[in-house]
Amino acid sequence: MVLDLTRELEEEIEKLNPTAVGDVHISYNMKMTMIDGKICNALTANNSTQTCYICKTRPSQMNEQHSNNEANEGYYKYGLSPLHARIRFMEWLLNLSFSIPWRKEDQELEEEIEKLNPTAVGDVHISYNMKMTMIDGKICNAVTANNSTQTCYICKTRPSQMNEQHSNNEANEGYYKYGLSPLHARIRFMEWLLNLSFSIPWRE
Repeated sequence: MVLDLTRELEEEIEKLNPTAVGDVHISYNMKMTMIDGKICNALTANNSTQTCYICKTRPSQMNEQHSNNEANEGYYKYGLSPLHARIRFMEWLLNLSFSIPWRKEDQELEEEIEKLNPTAVGDVHISYNMKMTMIDGKICNAVTANNSTQTCYICKTRPSQMNEQHSNNEANEGYYKYGLSPLHARIRFMEWLLNLSFSIPWRE
C-alpha cells in the first residue's frame, strides 16, 4: 500500500506544470524528505529501524573505519538517515560524561570523611567509616575509569567473558568501596531465566 501511494505521488509530481509569473518560469523538483522513518524503511526494503536505510549499516558496524556497505544514492530523495549522526552524538556525549572530573570530587569527599571527628555520647564514642556505595553506576564508571556500562568496573570483565571459568581479570579491591557491581549477578540471573523459559512445556 505504501509503495502504491508513493508511486502515485511521484507520478503526480512529474505531471506538475511549470508556473509562469511574468517573465519568471518556476519548475518543480519535489522530494519526499519529510516522511516518517517507518515509511522510509518500507520504501527502501529496510527490515530494521536500527539499520541505516541508505547504506544498510548496523549499529555494530558504525565503529568500523572502512565499511563495505555502499550508499544507495537513489534513496537520498527520502532524506538523509539520522542514524549515523545520532550514534556519533551519543558516543561523543558518553565520552564527554567520562571526562567530567569526578575523581577530584571523590578525593574531596574522602578528605571530608577523614576529617569527621568522633562523636561522644556519654561513655560511648562513635567514629565514622563511610563508603560511597549508593552512587550511580555512571559515577562508578567515571571514578574507576571504566569506559563501558557493560563492563564490570571492579574486575573489567565484559559480558562475552562471563562464561569463562578461569578469567585473567583480577578484581581491584580498592573499588569495593563503591559497592559491588551487579553486572555479574544480572547476567547470571538472565541466563537462569532464559534456561527456565526453555524448560517450560509450551507445547502442552
